[in-house]
Amino acid sequence: MDAILELSDETRLEVVLSALFNPEDNQVTVLVKNTEQTQLFVFDEICAVAMKGEIAKKYEAKTDFVEESITTSAGKTYDLHVLNNQSHSTGFFALSKKRDDPYRLVFSPFMGVKKRC
Repeated sequence: MDAILELSDETRLEVVLSALFNPEDNQVTVLVKNTEQTQLFVFDEICAVAMKGEIAKKYEAKTDFVEESITTSAGKTYDLHVLNNQSHSTGFFALSKKRDDPYRLVFSPFMGVKKRC
């Protein structure tokens, strides 16, 4: 699945996820598109993982969410529908409020979030 990694050093990488990662692993392994190299990133390095594709549809059916603006430690702001009742110790899943956003599903590691409101 195509995704964009926003890193804490303000780098944005276009990547491919081989599968949806487990947030409790505190890391994600990706294929970086421009280098074709596999890299592992720990969540301390990541501000957001924005995912493209059908996976967002699984979350669109849910109605239990809170609207929030999230500012990452790299300074990017996301307007999101944050899903309630998540028990991940490392971050949270949300949907972009822009229904036409191709990278609609976002995972935000807690370490990469500067402000939530």
